[in-house]
Amino acid sequence: MSEGHADIIVIGAGHNGLIVAGYLLKAGFSVLVVEKNPWIGGATSCREVNGFKLDWASTNHIDIQPNPLLVDDELQLKAKYGLKYIIPEVQMAGPYPDGTSMIIYRDVEKTVKQVAKLSKKDAQAYRRFAQWGIQCLETILPGMYNPPPTLGAIVSELEQSPDGQELLRAMMMSFGDIVDEWFEDDRVKALLLHYASELLLPPWENGTGSVLFIMIPIMHVYGMGCPVGGSGALAEALGRCVEAYGGKILTNSPVEKVIVENGEARGVILENGRRLRAEKAVVACLHPKPLFLNMVGEEHLEPGFVRRVKRVKQSAFSGINTTYMLNEAPRFKVEEVNEGANWEISWSLEDMMELFQDVVFRRVPPEKPCPNVVCWSKLDPSRAPPGKHSLYAISYAPYNLRDGGPSQWKEIKEEVADSVLESIREHTTNMGSGNILGRLITTPVDVEEVISSNNLLHGDLTGVRATLEQTFMFRPLISLGNYRTPVGKLYLTGECTHPGAGVAGGGRATAQVILQDFGIKFDDVLRKS
Repeated sequence: MSEGHADIIVIGAGHNGLIVAGYLLKAGFSVLVVEKNPWIGGATSCREVNGFKLDWASTNHIDIQPNPLLVDDELQLKAKYGLKYIIPEVQMAGPYPDGTSMIIYRDVEKTVKQVAKLSKKDAQAYRRFAQWGIQCLETILPGMYNPPPTLGAIVSELEQSPDGQELLRAMMMSFGDIVDEWFEDDRVKALLLHYASELLLPPWENGTGSVLFIMIPIMHVYGMGCPVGGSGALAEALGRCVEAYGGKILTNSPVEKVIVENGEARGVILENGRRLRAEKAVVACLHPKPLFLNMVGEEHLEPGFVRRVKRVKQSAFSGINTTYMLNEAPRFKVEEVNEGANWEISWSLEDMMELFQDVVFRRVPPEKPCPNVVCWSKLDPSRAPPGKHSLYAISYAPYNLRDGGPSQWKEIKEEVADSVLESIREHTTNMGSGNILGRLITTPVDVEEVISSNNLLHGDLTGVRATLEQTFMFRPLISLGNYRTPVGKLYLTGECTHPGAGVAGGGRATAQVILQDFGIKFDDVLRKS
């Protein structure tokens, strides 16, 4: 591979782009990865400040745990390239103002005992819910990490059995309706709704109901993972893998144009004017709007396709992330939850629903935000200097504020972050100023402008909205659902494609499609050392 030529160019060194590169390199292609930022990892990266490793936009690695990439260590990220995960027994905890709590453990029965303290009826329901969800994983998981089947194929398979019919019904419902059907205690509902809303959608959004039948059983069967060394450790291991196979990663290299010749992608032009030639394919880990409307150009596309790209929808809201450098880990007033390191703060179900209404209708979040608070340094001391701790807190917030628009975030970011901190302080005993050594605030606008303006539009960490019309083969739209695009030899990957949001490692499925197009069997690649 010469300096400006490769078989395949990958745009974007987020974890999905690097995964695609890893599999293609293992197959024998030369690969060049170009990344606009000085770092790799995209939303999975972390910032290092005074010895603290602060997760930027993602911290809980959940959906990637069942991925064969990790389960079978297909790229030897664990065996050779230093990737390690801690899977805690306490997966998540919810402290409540009345002194009660709910804890979700890896073990279903331990969780059931916790729920029984709140509601014996809900405890029995949780056991059935978890067991049924675990049973459904056998159907769901193969489709998550491979190219998506058509919606018709999904419906045809699911309608053959009562369990499948129930899952199909759930897919069309909202996760709020699912929770209401199964549980009665508001505290149980609040924790489950808070967790499911990480889709960046409100509980009443139809077409989201199946998310709980994926997220809850994954916690019990595989566990939510704490990456040792920070969220960026995943990308760092992938970067070492790419380089070990002979691939190159160019940072500080934003792409301005995709070179299209005779209807095919033949390379890229960087913003500095440098041209990089791709002999066989270009893979874009980008949002479809900047990719096709700007980098490819409408002149190379059918008007109907352009219209469909323009109507791709974003999530209902984003979030404000505040990371703290602390003298000591937070101590919650509800002592029972202090054995964990991952907390969903809820005041009440009513307060949480009001929060959703505010952020959906673009209002500044209320005085009682409900952040997800994570202190992985309790389990992973490498994230902070000796004896110190790092804390991650994300609370939902709109990107385009009703009063002032996105630019208003510069004026109110400290005020909103203070409100989130006050919410944490109300639930803890030691989060006063004496415990805080410093903090960094990342607003929805910062997510878009700093992490990726060509991928995380409007600060949308899910890529594009994850409702039913933008999932499976429809993600982000039907003509892009198999990672191929109308431009020959140009492929799309990343969180905007199946399986979607979060740290899932969907680049594995993209690599399968590319290899298939070159007549290479994916299983043959996996057998290579």
